Amino acid sequence: MNEQGQGYKTEPHVEIKAENYISCCYQPNNIVPFLRSKEKYLFLFTTCQNEEFYGERFIVGYIVKQGFIDCDCKKLVKQGYINCVKCVKQHHYAVKGVTKLFRFKDAYPLEKLTENAKKVRMRTVSIGETKTILTHLDGKPCILEKCIEEIEELDRKNETKHKTCLVLRGASCEFRDNCSRQALP
Repeated sequence: MNEQGQGYKTEPHVEIKAENYISCCYQPNNIVPFLRSKEKYLFLFTTCQNEEFYGERFIVGYIVKQGFIDCDCKKLVKQGYINCVKCVKQHHYAVKGVTKLFRFKDAYPLEKLTENAKKVRMRTVSIGETKTILTHLDGKPCILEKCIEEIEELDRKNETKHKTCLVLRGASCEFRDNCSRQALP
């Protein structure tokens, strides 16, 4: 709901188990190289805004790369459903696969990977670091469905232009029938 003043969040688009589906950030430096690589995990991290861990950054989940989506955003930008100048100028790809999300108390602290955790926007992790992160998260409860319920609740409060879902913005979505949302019109 734009609580951090950086726009209304649409990514990762956990409802369809994808990253970069609606918003095409970091395409040339992150998403495209990741899709072309043999790497398997796209780790998801964020800054915690609750009292217990306020301001700390955590790896809160991951997507196991199983494929990609070639998103044709030119039509959606032109019709006003999304606002992304980059989408008009380049191809826009999204990573799709099995998605896991975890509570902050179970998440992996980003500071364990780098001293500059507060400044990291993207980072490649080694095989050893990947094993350490996955071992840490192994057996922890996945809260993906709970997160989707929260997204649905927040969307009920958002204006149409700020909904996290293309369908709720009035556009079509090729994943509507496979979306984890319960309350699509």
